[in-house]
Amino acid sequence: MYVIALIAEFLTSLLLIVALAIRRWRKWTVGTLVVLKAAVAVLMLAYGFEFAVKPLRDLALLAVALAFPQRRKLLIVAAGAAFALDLVLPQSVPQWTVLGLFAVAGGLVSLPIRRWIAPVAFVALAALGVGIWIPASAAPTTMNMGMPAMPGMAMRSVTQLTGLPTTGPVKKVTITARQNGDRYSFDPDVIRLQQGDVLDATLVNKTPNTPVTIHWHGLDVPNADDGVAGITQDAVEPGGTFEYKFQVDQVGTYWFHSHEDTKDEVTRGLFGLIVVRPRTGPVADVDQALMIHTWGGGLSFGDNAGVQVKQVEPGSSVRVRVVNTDSDLESVQVTGSPWKLAAVDGNDLHDPGVLTDQTVPIGGGGRADIQLTMPDHPVRVSLAGEPSPAYVLSPDGKSTVDAGAPGPEVDLMHYGAPALVSLGTKYDRDYTVDLDQGIGATGFKWTMNGGVFPDAPMLMVSEGDTVRLTWRNLSLGEHPMHLHGHEVLVLSRDGVASAGSPVWMDTVSVRPGETVTVAFKADNPGIWMDHCHNLGHAKIGMVMHLAYTDVTTPFSVGEGNNPE
Repeated sequence: MYVIALIAEFLTSLLLIVALAIRRWRKWTVGTLVVLKAAVAVLMLAYGFEFAVKPLRDLALLAVALAFPQRRKLLIVAAGAAFALDLVLPQSVPQWTVLGLFAVAGGLVSLPIRRWIAPVAFVALAALGVGIWIPASAAPTTMNMGMPAMPGMAMRSVTQLTGLPTTGPVKKVTITARQNGDRYSFDPDVIRLQQGDVLDATLVNKTPNTPVTIHWHGLDVPNADDGVAGITQDAVEPGGTFEYKFQVDQVGTYWFHSHEDTKDEVTRGLFGLIVVRPRTGPVADVDQALMIHTWGGGLSFGDNAGVQVKQVEPGSSVRVRVVNTDSDLESVQVTGSPWKLAAVDGNDLHDPGVLTDQTVPIGGGGRADIQLTMPDHPVRVSLAGEPSPAYVLSPDGKSTVDAGAPGPEVDLMHYGAPALVSLGTKYDRDYTVDLDQGIGATGFKWTMNGGVFPDAPMLMVSEGDTVRLTWRNLSLGEHPMHLHGHEVLVLSRDGVASAGSPVWMDTVSVRPGETVTVAFKADNPGIWMDHCHNLGHAKIGMVMHLAYTDVTTPFSVGEGNNPE
């Protein structure tokens, strides 16, 4: 509905310019426009009064046009400028300021002054507004993300935030970054752990000329191990090494990837899978991970764009872990067996119900675990509406099954059974972040609260705070929002409160027009990225940070340290 409202606003603004250009207005022309603009204003009111300002502004322009028909050319300039500003300025720009600008222009139109004064003044005001509202997009040569010390407060460096002493069995692994032609790779690209293991991972960079890091996506590691270039470490240059060491107490499906020039390096292969099994208790007979990725324009499971067939004995318990290493939202379907959505983003759902033809949407960076009991006929796991890639579980290892018609999406707000959570309902901090779009100094930008990286304002917290965070998507794009170092509890989506299983996520998809509210405990001190995991969106601005008030960093963003 939000997208429909934006399209209606766009089209009626075009009609306004056309109407003003007609030499002899007819009553039905103006009347129709008034009705259309009023309808758009009512539609926009559903998303907040500030959004209705645009159509109200155009109604005001129509009123001025009727009162001063002799100034029609000036009004065409004003309407055209309004249309241009609508395309340039984010929805989150203070619309009352925009309305004030048009009020000034309307006043100039109504005065008996020289015709060129009004449009020149209007253009000057508009240019001033754009200069103030849209931040410069070029990152400085260096940027220190450290916070100024507060009087009487002892500051901690991110390098000191290495976590509690580790106690579990140590699993040592060397992860080597390589380049082969235009592709990169991590070796190994799969790490399997048990809950409580201490991962001691040494990154070795054997690429010819590419700095790299490792970020442990979804694992709440100590800040010093977060692997973000320019924030928690310097990127590892070719020939260099870096050691990450932390205890893994979470169970579930996670992944790792470089967080240096992320759009390029992840797209070209610098990522891998992490599976953490419980140390005790039952595990699936068949445990398979499928990583959705685009290679050369085609979707694949891993590097296989076709249909993979695996022989599975009937009656076997099966867990299929689907990881979206791409940027775009993908949906997964299961054909041939009832199944359950056992977990999202590594977190088990409470008492998940049986599903049949439903699909599971997975935003960029997100994960979904599918659980089923193998029947005596083939079962297909595939991307909804796509003939391939597909993964077929087959009793004889040969026969397959075609995908069925995709059904409705699983409604996570009502799936599974409620359960108690210890987070509480009293919030020490309450933030709203508007996800939007606009034009910056170097072109189109995706913005957060009107700013782009590195100028988007930080979210400040103190250790122990309970934080409520609301993302409002005012843009035309889908944004999978990923907060490092914390898992968030989804409270509501478009005002609909969660009534099923508690849903804990680390990458929350927010679609155009949606408002999603989450909460989390600030229990992992550091400076953490909060960004869109559509890596193309992050690359051109959609990045901010969550910073604890007593934490600083010695690292700087700049050449060789480009976290996005």
